Amino acid sequence: MSLVLENMIGTLESTGDFRVLRRFDRPETYNEEDQSPTLLGVVVDVETTGLDAASCGLLEVAIVPFTFCRETGRIFRVLPAYSALHDPGMPIPEAVTLLTGITDDMVKGQGADPEAVQAIVKDAAIVIAHHAAFDRPVLERYFPIFATKAWACSCTQIDWRAEGYGTEKLELLAYKHRLWYVAHRADDDCRLVIELLSRTLPRSSKLALLALLQAARRPTWRIVAVDAP
Repeated sequence: MSLVLENMIGTLESTGDFRVLRRFDRPETYNEEDQSPTLLGVVVDVETTGLDAASCGLLEVAIVPFTFCRETGRIFRVLPAYSALHDPGMPIPEAVTLLTGITDDMVKGQGADPEAVQAIVKDAAIVIAHHAAFDRPVLERYFPIFATKAWACSCTQIDWRAEGYGTEKLELLAYKHRLWYVAHRADDDCRLVIELLSRTLPRSSKLALLALLQAARRPTWRIVAVDAP
């Protein structure tokens, strides 16, 4: 960005009346790799024909791998991603097209490649989604490898509200960091999640990815009543 634009932004923000959003520039490197133990993670996102994870059709899938330090949560590099449109075999509801921009013509005859998905996911130590309760069952229906992986949810397993953000919604979290991007397309959403995970949380002073990893490693239990009256 030119010095003139930087000065204009500084002038606007110094008044206290303006906050300037910057385009998210999708960095490929966050930290240089060192001798730290490194793992592979993937961030995933799907766009679908509806909100019922058990029955909705897949429209788009994105998988963005990255390397990170398991001890500190530092993110090193973003690796080549996989992204594909997918024909759901049904008409796309108008509301979904308005939200995502994906049309019937765009997905006609398109299909995600199970072998490509397998290749990019097989070595991942963790799969991260910003709403894993939805993305996980959808992906497990289409690509069984996801059922064999450890998962984490960047929406619910980071306490964004306790950190002062007041929201867990991805687009609003971007605005809180003074970023704007093309929301509701799978690849862009994945890249924004990685960006947020690279940031330091304002109140706990932890890297967001470290906070997520710690929450994901914490044992949890599900209690189900069977044959209860």
